[in-house]
Amino acid sequence: MDRYGKMRTFYQGVAADIDVAATDSSKTAIIALVANQTIYIQRIELAIVTHAAQTITFQDNAGTPVKIAAHTDASAAAGVPSQVLWDFGPDGTPLTVGKQLDIATSGAGIAARVHVEGYRKLTTVAAA
Repeated sequence: MDRYGKMRTFYQGVAADIDVAATDSSKTAIIALVANQTIYIQRIELAIVTHAAQTITFQDNAGTPVKIAAHTDASAAAGVPSQVLWDFGPDGTPLTVGKQLDIATSGAGIAARVHVEGYRKLTTVAAA
């Protein structure tokens, strides 16, 4: 088992496969929050199936969102898929404690399939 899998086995592994429709401007709770836990994102794979001159952003839902990845798509030839991979290593990149992973787009038009892998772990002590 590689280090990515070890982190997801030792802590609570999380994964999501999401379709972003051309009519979507956001998708919330891609990976849902759990109080007192931090979500660490290890990989995001973005496969664009409908191109549009829009930006797709991966961020948490804090008051001032922590943005962990973004891609600005240029209109491309019809039917030519694009793939983008963000790899944050086995330790991953953290979201804000107790916050979820959301997807936001700068406007409707882009359609894509998204795959996310990571883990969550307890990072603050719960009140008794």
